[in-house]
Amino acid sequence: MAVNRPALRRSDNLGLVMRALGSGKASTRSELANLLGLDRSTMTHLVGKLLETGLVEQSESADAAPAESTHRPAPRAGRRPLRLLLRHDRLLVGGIELTATAYRAVVMDNAGSLLLRDSGPNPHPHDPARAIAAVSDRLSSLARGAGVRPFAVGVGLSGIVDPHRARLVSSDAFDAHDVDLARHLPANGTGAPALVFDNDANCGAWGELHAGGHADRDFIFVLGRDSNAFVGVGLGLALDGAIYYGRRYQAGEFAGVERVRAADSQFSLTQHQLLRARVNRAIMRRVVTELLQALVPLMAALDPSRVVLGGMLRTQVAAVRRLLQTDLACSPAAGACLAIPFAASHWDEDEVAAGAAGMVLEKLFSGPRPERRGGRDTVTWEQLFDTITR
Repeated sequence: MAVNRPALRRSDNLGLVMRALGSGKASTRSELANLLGLDRSTMTHLVGKLLETGLVEQSESADAAPAESTHRPAPRAGRRPLRLLLRHDRLLVGGIELTATAYRAVVMDNAGSLLLRDSGPNPHPHDPARAIAAVSDRLSSLARGAGVRPFAVGVGLSGIVDPHRARLVSSDAFDAHDVDLARHLPANGTGAPALVFDNDANCGAWGELHAGGHADRDFIFVLGRDSNAFVGVGLGLALDGAIYYGRRYQAGEFAGVERVRAADSQFSLTQHQLLRARVNRAIMRRVVTELLQALVPLMAALDPSRVVLGGMLRTQVAAVRRLLQTDLACSPAAGACLAIPFAASHWDEDEVAAGAAGMVLEKLFSGPRPERRGGRDTVTWEQLFDTITR
């Protein structure tokens, strides 16, 4: 971790302290000072600020979780050092899932508790940027009424999304190309929460990462999109605790191996047929079969710890296992994939909205990569501190 230097702003050091507490590597002032290379007086000042904001509390409890840091001070007789604990209920974020026909929104704390839910029709079906602004404004209003204040909101939507530039590169579901998703949002400094954007399947993967903590950081998230107008599939690839985007943000874009070039869907079936998948077992079986034909080689190549199914595929876990053991059993790759477990998404129907909220928290605690600084996908501790102290 970085050490204390004059060039670091106070908010940077506060962020370092919060990340250290969140990782469990330190939990007392002396452990934090040793881990971060900060002097004791600086650490006392920083912890005092965090206690003032309510983001941290201190406890003398003997059963508080021990820190994992190797920089432990020598034990001393006398008073037990006060342990510092994150107040998860003070770390509040919002999440929005936007489809061509509807939206779903949540407010969530760092512990994963959903404090507020909202859903309804898409207010601007032909203008995703305007729809995002309207739903975000509604979520902020509902949050104020409920006495909660998310400092940032994650947004997930179907299509190829460039999070760094906040642009919807292309989307069949919205029939849109090169859309500035932030063009209708308030300017910075107005008190409105910051918005961060990503593909909906990636948001589902972000949500699984946040729910899983530090365990199980390599998996594939498969989202079955199902609205009144569009059915499709997207993949979110979690590799070593981060989402893999590819050079053009197209990693995880799916196309069935039997798809006809001029088809209006990702499968050999038409959109009209796919819209009946939930009520027609034969169509759903065809969807799952074509999905696995494309997914099995990817599973064999990546060897993930699991595959998570979301959306309309959430109920197909057993069907997937049966197909791997029967129809696809002749494939050598399928045999290798039998040891990889399939599971339904952690968040059920809130998987994209809660996942978008989880994305904000994961970005906050991991910190921006050097090459990503300054982009619209950056979430900072300064934004959080400003919201809490405003």
